[in-house]
Amino acid sequence: MNSQLFSLRRHERPVFLFALLLAIVLQAIIICRYNDIFTNPGPKYWAVFLHNFSVSGYDPITYSVVTDWTAKYNVYRHPLLAFFMAPLYWLNLGLTALTGVNCVQYVVAFFWILATAYAFLFFYRIVLAILTGVDGSRFKVQSAMRVQGSEGPSDGSNTFSTAPQALSQPLRNSTLNCVTGALLTAPQAQALLLSALLFSFGHVLLAGMAPDHFILSMMMLLLLLLVSLEKLQQQRPFTIAEALIFFIIIAGITLSNGVKVFICVLLVNWLILSPKRKKISSNDVETQTARVSTPLLNGRGRGVGLVFLSLLFASALLWGIARAEYHYLVLPQEKIAHAKKAADKKRKQEAAARRKAEAEKTFQMLIDQAQATGDTSLFAQATHRLDSVRTAKPKVRRNPYGKPIAKGEFMRWTDITTSRWSSAVENLFGEGIQLHRDYALGDVLRHRPVIVNYRSPVQYIIEAFILLLFLAGVWCGRRSRFLWIALACAAFDMLLHLGLGFGLNEVYIMSAHWIFILPLAMTFLFKNLAPSLRVRGGVGLLLLLLTLYLYIWNFVIIFQEMT
Repeated sequence: MNSQLFSLRRHERPVFLFALLLAIVLQAIIICRYNDIFTNPGPKYWAVFLHNFSVSGYDPITYSVVTDWTAKYNVYRHPLLAFFMAPLYWLNLGLTALTGVNCVQYVVAFFWILATAYAFLFFYRIVLAILTGVDGSRFKVQSAMRVQGSEGPSDGSNTFSTAPQALSQPLRNSTLNCVTGALLTAPQAQALLLSALLFSFGHVLLAGMAPDHFILSMMMLLLLLLVSLEKLQQQRPFTIAEALIFFIIIAGITLSNGVKVFICVLLVNWLILSPKRKKISSNDVETQTARVSTPLLNGRGRGVGLVFLSLLFASALLWGIARAEYHYLVLPQEKIAHAKKAADKKRKQEAAARRKAEAEKTFQMLIDQAQATGDTSLFAQATHRLDSVRTAKPKVRRNPYGKPIAKGEFMRWTDITTSRWSSAVENLFGEGIQLHRDYALGDVLRHRPVIVNYRSPVQYIIEAFILLLFLAGVWCGRRSRFLWIALACAAFDMLLHLGLGFGLNEVYIMSAHWIFILPLAMTFLFKNLAPSLRVRGGVGLLLLLLTLYLYIWNFVIIFQEMT
């Protein structure tokens, strides 16, 4: 694995600076919104965080863990996340001792800013590497502007070639054409545009703002894809150590994302270690094909098999850690919490029974008094109220969850009743990209309905336009092995959410796990479109306008709700 993944090249510095400024703005919004409350939460800090924090269903668990370390995350879904937060807890402990206030928001903000900026940078590098066909630091200038070949490197990407001679005289004289020309001839500009498009999506912005784990997962998943692309280009498979490091970190943050490590590592190694075909010319000018075995790691089967077995062992180990974590850290606290909850429930039921008995007694006295005095009006009112008290039913809490497939630690999060089509249109590809103005930043566990419609058809048109660009990008990049690996990772998320219905009631908050596939596929629009200045320039300008629109639309809603 490249030891300089976190170092900056010269041309990346302005890109990283832009990402830092964006991340700082997002964290400044959340800090200003809750600073007065969270810097002095008192001894019941969890109740303060839980009852006051409300941003689209994101949880403030990280604030609680960094304030007073406990294994508060769901250990089966996030087995190592609490341990990853331990250094932040120690740092916050020291700062709190020095300042006398809880610095949790500032400690979390510092690391979330870095995670957001590096997620931006990793995606920028992926796009740039695809556009240039090399390591992203340079691109070739040839005598004509064209896409060379259909095969290219092992990831299926081609060398992006441009030619100053191909620029026509009207292009040099027109301001508009100069802008489109810049988008055409500078892969750095195209990569920055697509990266900015990704971070204009509503729930990518919120993931970078909320103190939840999603931006950490996004950063690590993009790093995994970046390393996978480098491996394909350099024809070097993942080693066992690299695979285990990625799996422990990514699955430790969110267990389900460990499947994506399997997908990337095994497919990359399978493609690299597969036997190559070499053409051999014969005397009769016909060609034959002969397989040449790759000696690396003693063949494909053994090389992939060893990594697969190592990942299986790591999966079993991680599951064992989660079970032990639950038994020794979570279960004792759950028993205390359940006992307290049962006592509170009993106390409330007894108080409600006393109130009901007192109300019945009061209305019965009024009925007796009305009968004694012959007051028919009072008698009717008191009788009606008494009947209401006796027939009153306890208030039923609104259930935002659909019916699960089965009960269990994981299956209880599934959903077989919520409409897949409405969820896909309004939440998966809707709210995840364009925030809704109604119930803006609302939580389905509080007051937001599961399905919220846009007020205007314009939002649906933009959503459809983005999906059409994505599909066009998939078609243009259909020969890219790397794109199909990334699509396989996104397909797992679709199976999880739309198939099993996992987290379907608030599927938009998990956008950071997969939504980067949309602009990633659009990269191939720039790379593999017909060699036409007008077509490429038109695509660039459309994406630029779309990006500006999404930033304005989403930031206006965020500022309105958070300030």
